[in-house]
Amino acid sequence: MEIPVPYLLRYIYRNPKLLLLGIVSGMSVSLWVVRVMVTHDGNYRFMVWNLFLALLPLLVAKVLQELDQIDRLPLLPRLAGLALWLLLVPNSFYMITDLMHIKHADPVTIWYDSLMFFSFAMTGMLAGTYSWYIIHKVVAGKHGPVLAWLGVLASSVLVAFGIYLGRYGRWNSWDILTNPMALGWAIWDSAHNHLARQLTVSFTFSLLLVYLAFYAYYELRKYEINDRMSQ
Repeated sequence: MEIPVPYLLRYIYRNPKLLLLGIVSGMSVSLWVVRVMVTHDGNYRFMVWNLFLALLPLLVAKVLQELDQIDRLPLLPRLAGLALWLLLVPNSFYMITDLMHIKHADPVTIWYDSLMFFSFAMTGMLAGTYSWYIIHKVVAGKHGPVLAWLGVLASSVLVAFGIYLGRYGRWNSWDILTNPMALGWAIWDSAHNHLARQLTVSFTFSLLLVYLAFYAYYELRKYEINDRMSQ
């Protein structure tokens, strides 16, 4: 069903964080477009695709949140939505590993390329962290804060392992549907790989640090606003 444009504009107005992410995403893509126009080189177009994949978990999280608020989502569909989000969200944080491509940049454009890669990586992490926060609130509202925080811890490990699979194994989220057997064997082999374990632990710690900082800032900000309104 087609969404009326005025409704979409009102929805974005009521969700300024989505507008902000849209602006930041547009700026990141614009940096790439300007690079192509100046250098006549279409390299790094994969960053635009990666950014699209990085924004999908936020779309899933917002749909779950909206359906949850009007209480139209039974348990099984909610679990399916959470599983889909968990399958997609490594794409958001995966973008930070794209910074490795800076080492292949031309010395003439290395500073511009560094800014461009950082912009894409930052946008992906913001989208992923915000979607994580939304899912956390959805789970907490339906199943309690303890289970929600356990979910944060478990998902951080799974997302970290997913980043490893994407960067080093070159697996994609949709491989679970198109090539499930090979992916299963790759997961089994990676679980016994020393490098995989090391990077999963490192990524898990980093993800938790980023999320806790985002969560603390967001909750404290809401407390400050409520405190000002009560004065």
